[in-house]
Amino acid sequence: GCINYVDDSDASEHGDVSESGEPTDVPFKAIRLAALSLIGCKASGADFAGGGGISIYSRGLVQIYNAHVANTAAEILPAQDVPAKDIGVHFLGLALGGGFLVQQAFTSILNSAFDTCEAISTSPALDQTVAGGGIFAFEATTRLKNVNVTSCAARLEVTPGALGSYGGLGAVGGGVFLWSGFGLFENGVLLSKSQVIGRRTVFDGLAAPLSPPNQLYVYGVVGTLIWVLPTIRGRWLPSVYQCSEFREPCLKQQGRNCNVSGQPILSDPGCPRDPKYGLSMDGKYVSLGVSGAYDAETLPYLCNAGCYGNLTKPIKQNTGTCTGLCPAGNYCPTPGTVDPIICPAGSWCPEGSILPRVCDAGYFSNQTGNSKRDQCDPCPPGFYCQISSSYPSPCTATATRAGRPPASGRAPRDTTVRPGRQTRTSGPVRPTRTGTRLVRVTSPTASLAL
Repeated sequence: GCINYVDDSDASEHGDVSESGEPTDVPFKAIRLAALSLIGCKASGADFAGGGGISIYSRGLVQIYNAHVANTAAEILPAQDVPAKDIGVHFLGLALGGGFLVQQAFTSILNSAFDTCEAISTSPALDQTVAGGGIFAFEATTRLKNVNVTSCAARLEVTPGALGSYGGLGAVGGGVFLWSGFGLFENGVLLSKSQVIGRRTVFDGLAAPLSPPNQLYVYGVVGTLIWVLPTIRGRWLPSVYQCSEFREPCLKQQGRNCNVSGQPILSDPGCPRDPKYGLSMDGKYVSLGVSGAYDAETLPYLCNAGCYGNLTKPIKQNTGTCTGLCPAGNYCPTPGTVDPIICPAGSWCPEGSILPRVCDAGYFSNQTGNSKRDQCDPCPPGFYCQISSSYPSPCTATATRAGRPPASGRAPRDTTVRPGRQTRTSGPVRPTRTGTRLVRVTSPTASLAL
């Protein structure tokens, strides 16, 4: 790839970071990348390729800010001179992190975008793993804030063979793949339009069969991934709860001298605490990611059609209804609607409308924001109103020659017949003298004598 960084030093040699991810003290061994634009980079090999844009191995701290990584790839190429190797001993066809690969580091990525990145293999190797089209993290603490991963892919162009050292995963994690470690996704993280392409195998009991699109794959226990709310407007996350600080209770022998606030803090898998790295979820709302594939068009999920999500309060981002049903007099046509659209003239919209309901033929409404059918007014005499009319239309001269409009208020039909001939119609016809036109009518009370 464009950037390859290896650092074997321990995290304890580095300075701390604040809760925002900014380093409080950056010694020379820490790595900080800022204002990057990496376009068209590629990492390739006969049996391993990782980090098409950026590859980092470090036990220390890594900060990446304002990066744009696009059209990058980690690609396994077919090599005719590479002999077949024993499955379970060697890695054959391991493509990881089309945009970014990190191992073991505490990594903060802020205000960055990864788009059109790809992990791909065209090799005939038997043991194939193609993972993390955009980002691959292995046993690392990966913190994303205001990061977009869009239109990435894990692509396997051959059928994976038998289970090998990495279990013959096939193609997994079109957008992001987290292998153990810990992922913390904060404000503004958006995974969208990524997919897995090619044959896939299920390699653990918690995984469901994969199918495109696939934004994320998590391999680990509950708590391996934590989303912190609020998230983006028009979106929601499941299983949201508020973190609280839990402390060991006072022992009976401690008596009244025990101060609960001074007791040791108990571990909560959904609310990690590590002051050294600026991690404290106390009082925050979080959503725990579970192991397996996230086969969705986008993450976080879009609010349901017919609902809207214009608030960033966590309690309004924990179900698909988000802020609530679309208000009466408005409609919310697509999933992820942020601001409801006012119902147009000639229609009405009850609560929860996905699309406007039009006024019936014979009725009209020139007002916007109607919420009930009876807000559509009857068409007045001398006019007709087609379906969804916002204003009545004058009747034609032929239909009003006798001085009366059609009784129904609907548009008149062509009702002229030939002179001197009586014509069978759908309603009664009155015979007249030769040379006088007859008018077809559908109601005796509305007959016109011309």
